[in-house]
Amino acid sequence: MNSTVGLRPRIGRGRLSRVGYCLALLALAAGPAAQQAPVGLQHLEVALWPEFDRPAVLVIYRFQLSASTPLPARVALPIPAGAGEPHALAYVAPDGQLLNIEDRSFQTQDGWTTVQFSTLGLQGQLEYYADLVRSGDQRSFQFDWPGGISLESFGYEVQRPPTAVDFAVVPAPSDQSPGPNGLTHLFGTLQPTGPEWTARIELSYQKADELLSADSLPAPEQQPALGQPGPPAGGLDLQTALPWALGGLGVVLLGAGGFWYLRLSRPAPARAKQERRPPRQGRKGGAEIEASPIYCHNCGTRAGASDVFCRQCGTKLRGR
Repeated sequence: MNSTVGLRPRIGRGRLSRVGYCLALLALAAGPAAQQAPVGLQHLEVALWPEFDRPAVLVIYRFQLSASTPLPARVALPIPAGAGEPHALAYVAPDGQLLNIEDRSFQTQDGWTTVQFSTLGLQGQLEYYADLVRSGDQRSFQFDWPGGISLESFGYEVQRPPTAVDFAVVPAPSDQSPGPNGLTHLFGTLQPTGPEWTARIELSYQKADELLSADSLPAPEQQPALGQPGPPAGGLDLQTALPWALGGLGVVLLGAGGFWYLRLSRPAPARAKQERRPPRQGRKGGAEIEASPIYCHNCGTRAGASDVFCRQCGTKLRGR
């Protein structure tokens, strides 16, 4: 059963902008949140993701405050002292983004570290890694909630590795469904009885490989965008073929341009000033028979048989 907070994306470091961080510091400095006692939680969901992106268990606290809680609010969450500092800590902004919480403090006692922080949102998320017990192919993990915080409701979520077999969770989940990453998620709820209420969640499974769940997920760039079709099966990938086609067309155009450039830049052969003439025919009947035409050696204009000067440029014709 999904909680009120629901499945949120993993927190990335450095997601709080400079402007947002400055506003957060001003808000914290203006109010008494840094000195106030930690508030109780309306709901807490604990997510256990074994062997997700490390050979350990990623533990995620998703907390929600009552709608009447004044902000900024001081919150305290316990984590095992052996886990060190939280891997990530953020609150949910009004636009749904997870923004880092920088104002935090730590107090360790009796094997537990209490993480205190000020939040500007009614919902938030804390993450840390815990050791996974391994014995051959057998994996097991035990999560303990130490109490000490007022809770109105408590839920848990367990993510199942894709190659795990004989997967068992105690107490038994009441629901399961595919998560947004395609992996199976199991859900359960427990009912807190007061601030000192404690809880334990155990999980075990067999796994013969070292495959991490994150490595089994398809890369986003290998999937077509939502609402956009991918390339047809067995068809030509236009994005791959188009650069080659354009390159081939460019080579053809360059070759054709070079051919015409060389042809046009070559000088034309000089026009013959006088063509070969066949032998002259003799006179017949007192009239001269022109065997071949005569051209002006200056301008190339054809001259008549009896012309001495060129009719076009006036140059004296050779041989006249």
